[in-house]
Amino acid sequence: MPALGIADVASILKTIYPAGLPQELMFKGSITLDQIPKDTEWAGDGTKIPIAWGDPQGRSALLPTAILNKSGSKYSAFTVVAANDYAVWGLTGRTIDATRNDKGAFIRALKAETAGAMRSLSRSAQHSLFRNGGGAIGQISAGSTVASTAITLANRFDAYFFEVGQVIQGSATDGTSGTVRAGAGVTVTGVNRRTGVITAAANWNVGITGAAVNDFLFMSGDFGAKFKGFDAWIPAADPTATLFEGVDRSVDPERLGGTRLDATLTVNRPIDENIMDLLEAVSTNGGETDILVVHPRQWTNLEKRLATRVRYGMRDQKEMKGGTRTIIYTGPKGDVDVVSDPNARIDTMLALQLDTWTL
Repeated sequence: MPALGIADVASILKTIYPAGLPQELMFKGSITLDQIPKDTEWAGDGTKIPIAWGDPQGRSALLPTAILNKSGSKYSAFTVVAANDYAVWGLTGRTIDATRNDKGAFIRALKAETAGAMRSLSRSAQHSLFRNGGGAIGQISAGSTVASTAITLANRFDAYFFEVGQVIQGSATDGTSGTVRAGAGVTVTGVNRRTGVITAAANWNVGITGAAVNDFLFMSGDFGAKFKGFDAWIPAADPTATLFEGVDRSVDPERLGGTRLDATLTVNRPIDENIMDLLEAVSTNGGETDILVVHPRQWTNLEKRLATRVRYGMRDQKEMKGGTRTIIYTGPKGDVDVVSDPNARIDTMLALQLDTWTL
């Protein structure tokens, strides 16, 4: 018997959620997703986002020279393509029969499954916001044994993105190139969020043909199909001449691809000093940082480092009620809210000017 279809419960859904699905189902768990401005009227596919990144250069102390060397403003347009994401759930006929005399029980079951599906979509969006569109949610560590049911993630904090019941595929690449490995994938049966050990129903190299250490891991169907987040728009290295959404960003990497500061050049330097240099770099290039997003581990490191010098603040949430605790850090252009987001990469800080972003 097929699961209950959405058309079969349309009237009930309208009763449960008369004003649409509650926003807390989508934005809870990520202050960054909450804070990013949203365009809910976006329509179509391949929408162009124009940007002016260079002024006219017909200027000189000598008028004839200014006229001779004049050039126009520099414009580019990113072509943004929508990415699909689906969460499917169902109630069997037996479930309906078992609760047919108790409308409240049926409504609770329906609402719980709907909310769970929305939370699944929410976690997907929160993860994608910080990644490059390739879809990888983790990587097999070099010390793992793929001819077994248990592997360890290269970054144990990535266990946050794994759930029991997921079907996982693998690839030698991160989804921005290459192909996904053959095989139906493995089904996750256990997640140790402290150690980063992920257990599957079968050996990893059985469900994923040719699985190897250092492979990237994806939820089935996600390889190369997620929307491009911060890692794509602000890559860790200067952009190359390869077109990104139709734009060659190599002609001016920082104006077209964000400001980068490689903190690995100063391995043992404290986090607060790296933050100072990052805010300085952004300010030097004309940016005005509103919030600085870090992983919870780095937020704690900063809190410990500042000790009695720490200043706490509260940032109002946009999509949800209440506020989020922040550490107030003073940069070259004023105070900045440092916020903690579990979806952020543990080795990356993001200094964002919110009015330049739209989701």
